[in-house]
Amino acid sequence: MSNQNCHFCKFTIILILVYIFAGMKSTEAQSHITKAWINVRYAGSTKIYQIPSLIKDNIIYASLKDFAGALNLGFFSNKSKKKEVVRIGSRSIKVTSYNPFILVDDKVYQLALNPIESNGEIFVPLSHFLGITAVYLPQKVLFDENRLSLSVKFSQYNIVAVDISKRENGYIVTLKTTKQFKNSDIAASIKHNWLNITVYGGKLDSASLFTKIKNQIVDQILPFQFKKSAYLSLKLNKKVLSRKVYAGEDEIVISLRTLSSVEVTGDILDKQRKKWIIDTIIIDPGHGGRQPGCIGKTGIKEKEITLDIAKRLKKLLEKNTNLKVLLTHEIDKTMGLKERTQFANKNNGKLFISIHVNATTNHSARGFSTWVLGHGKSKQALQVAEKENSVIQFEDSPESYKDFGDAAHILNAIANSSYQKESMDLAQIVNKEMKKYTKIPMWGKGVYQAGFYVLIGAAMPRILIETAFLSNKYEERLLRTRSFRQKVAMAIFKSIKIFKKKYEQGIG
Repeated sequence: MSNQNCHFCKFTIILILVYIFAGMKSTEAQSHITKAWINVRYAGSTKIYQIPSLIKDNIIYASLKDFAGALNLGFFSNKSKKKEVVRIGSRSIKVTSYNPFILVDDKVYQLALNPIESNGEIFVPLSHFLGITAVYLPQKVLFDENRLSLSVKFSQYNIVAVDISKRENGYIVTLKTTKQFKNSDIAASIKHNWLNITVYGGKLDSASLFTKIKNQIVDQILPFQFKKSAYLSLKLNKKVLSRKVYAGEDEIVISLRTLSSVEVTGDILDKQRKKWIIDTIIIDPGHGGRQPGCIGKTGIKEKEITLDIAKRLKKLLEKNTNLKVLLTHEIDKTMGLKERTQFANKNNGKLFISIHVNATTNHSARGFSTWVLGHGKSKQALQVAEKENSVIQFEDSPESYKDFGDAAHILNAIANSSYQKESMDLAQIVNKEMKKYTKIPMWGKGVYQAGFYVLIGAAMPRILIETAFLSNKYEERLLRTRSFRQKVAMAIFKSIKIFKKKYEQGIG
């Protein structure tokens, strides 16, 4: 080979290397990634939260984990599968590293750019991600790319998500909140495999938090919004030994210690089981003694009817079950409203059923109704509660009830009793069976709530039944007959059996 050709070959190789090197530098420049921070500003607050982010090719990628944290959303990571999940109430948003397709529940969306990964965490192209997910967020979120600023305006709700995670000795249930609650604002208990949480001042979106998605410990979440408190029931699929509750700055944490995390003897399990078995029924015949209740046109008194129905119910239960059945009084005597619930608690009652007869100035009104403790504001609720509570005038110390009429006192009584859900369920069963056995209509619709003094303080599921209207000519005739009273007793008896079977199924 000539020297000229040799020089040409060397020049060509050098030129190729220069092009390759230049191309590599160009690719590196295009793919260069810089770190940055996105400042999150909350409406009405001076607090600033920062989300770590990456800038690649002038596109801003935000840490999905910190994005969820900034908005108080649930979060789960599966590093082995390179997947991360953001939980918004019952919804889940699933993101996979370097995969443009994201899953919102069962809907598939495509990002314009792939999410990227850094140090085992997923970063999403934030503008594109918000373009898809903003409609599902409980907050209004505005992203200013030029200023690297995220503005968050929270909705009216202050409980925005439920997050559940596993720990070595059990599970952690976290309620994500947009305000700081006090420990005294929170009441939590576990009854019949349901974790019941009441939060004073809590506001939640019932539609978004309702879920049947199966978790490692939770099968179902049922939210209820009352006027001054939020109530969440979580159906558990594992036994729980103990619980601890505390309120953080933007979360409420419930620590659940499961049976699998400790050694538990058969004696302990048996003791826990017996604690929730429905074995003692307390029947409260309304009125008595100096408290006649309402009086029909023929002169028959409410106290006569309720005592007879109560005795019939007791006879049915004792004949057909092994339950212990106690009446708050078995003779016609005066008994204070507080005494009745004290009697029920002292005798370890598991159900408290107060039997009454209705009356009103509207003589065409008829039908039965079931009631639970609540701050009822409807005209009907106020009238019925006033009628039943008026008996305190016959008591020796009516002034001892001065706080009972206060709405806050009643709400406090509801929240501190973890039996509100069970009471509602029992009342609904009674509605069905009363209609079936008595053949009279239900007064109004569903289960009513009112501030009945006789229900305050009973540490068990408790309901009040208005069996029929003594002020209605037709129903007064029915109430005077033994056959109708027996039908009422049979309806309540069947309701107790159904309720007991339903709530003892998961106890084991």
